[in-house]
Amino acid sequence: MPTQPENRLEQQYAGFYQDWKTTGTQESASVMLQQIDPVINKAITSYASGNKSPNVRSHARQIALDALESYDPQKARLQTHLLNQLQGLRRHVAQEQQVLSVPEQVMLDNQHLYRSSMVLQDKLGRDPSDREVSDHTGISLKRLAYVRQYRSPLAEGTLEDATQREGGSPAMPAVMQNDPTGWHEFVYNDLNEVDKAIMEYTLGLHGIKKLPATEIAKKLNISPGAISQRSQRIQAKLNQREELGLGL
Repeated sequence: MPTQPENRLEQQYAGFYQDWKTTGTQESASVMLQQIDPVINKAITSYASGNKSPNVRSHARQIALDALESYDPQKARLQTHLLNQLQGLRRHVAQEQQVLSVPEQVMLDNQHLYRSSMVLQDKLGRDPSDREVSDHTGISLKRLAYVRQYRSPLAEGTLEDATQREGGSPAMPAVMQNDPTGWHEFVYNDLNEVDKAIMEYTLGLHGIKKLPATEIAKKLNISPGAISQRSQRIQAKLNQREELGLGL
């Protein structure tokens, strides 16, 4: 008489696994993931060097769900099967690090910019403009924008959406949204340092994050009303491009 194949599924997972296998609902899958979370943590520690990136954890959970689909209780313990499949985290982390790798000089420039900005902030009593940071560090505005894309790798549109959710900026809506090439920089270079900073934060010049007027006011230590007045003056300068018929 043939013997019954051994069921190697651990008792601690049996009920949750059977519920997920039977119902296949999102709720049962979520409960199952909670039960095997210690195994996922162990895999992240072992195969991803403890990388706590949400992206790594999300990928690990997806691997675990796929592993549940292919699991055969008669062939292995569930924990063993999961850990074997979760070794794929090594490849994922290696690919992620390759994508996110930053040249050493960019990292050094980033650190230099941060420290210099803090020094200028203490000295001026407000956030410095990009021109002030550039003059202080010797790093060009073009290089500054290049370095910033590593410091804030947000998806395109995120900053604009965030600005709108916060109420946006009340000034400079028309010309600022349509970049007339060199005219923005021409106007920018003719402004004082506070107005330069306002223009940077409103337009998102040189890779800087766009901010609503209330946040700009906090950073520059002036009132929202002053931001509005200065913004209107800057907008008037920007509008002169059309009035003068310049080709910039």
